[in-house]
Order: sequence, then structure tokens, then C-alpha cells
Amino acid sequence: MAAPLTPQLEQPPAVTGASSGFGLEVTKAALGRGDRVFATLRNISALAELQARYPSTQLQLHTLDVTYESAIGPAFDAARSKFGRVDVVLNNAGVCVVSEAEGISEAMARK
Repeated sequence: MAAPLTPQLEQPPAVTGASSGFGLEVTKAALGRGDRVFATLRNISALAELQARYPSTQLQLHTLDVTYESAIGPAFDAARSKFGRVDVVLNNAGVCVVSEAEGISEAMARK
């Protein structure tokens, strides 16, 4: 097997929105190459298969809904507690709103 193009990350990335789409694919790719990952998502059971396949020393899951600003600090405190520090964040969680800019409330825009 060929060596990866980039070395393993010393510090694990924190991935928000890890339950599907790009966040899930980045999480799988990092785990597949041996990296540790701190993955956040709204529903941890969505990653039950990955959780069963990788030890908690490599994959750490944390419930987080980024639309609740008060939940973000504690989630990253947990990451620092587990891994020492957080150097890389893939902020993949998001909300999709289909509307003209004028039709979006300030509260929705902040989500």
C-alpha cells in the first residue's frame, strides 16, 4: 500500500456535521488513514457503525447542534479535554434556506 500524500495529523481535526455528506466523508477518510477525529453531530446514533469499528481513542463523538451557540463551547472543551487541543476545525454543519436575501430574518442568517 502506498504511503499517504500527507502525514498523519498530530492533533485530531474537529468535524462538525459529521453524520452525513462532506463531514461524514472527511471523517471516514481521516479514520481510514489512521488519524484521530473529534466528530460532532446532532444524533450520535447516526455514526453507530463507525463508532463500533473504531476505538474511542481514535474516534470521539460529541452531540452538538451548532444552531445553539451555548453548546459550542462545551463541545470544544470536551475535545480539548480528550486530545489536549484543537488545531483544525472543519465546520461542515449548516442550514439550507432557499430564499432571496431580503426574505431571510437576521436570526435565520446567523444559523
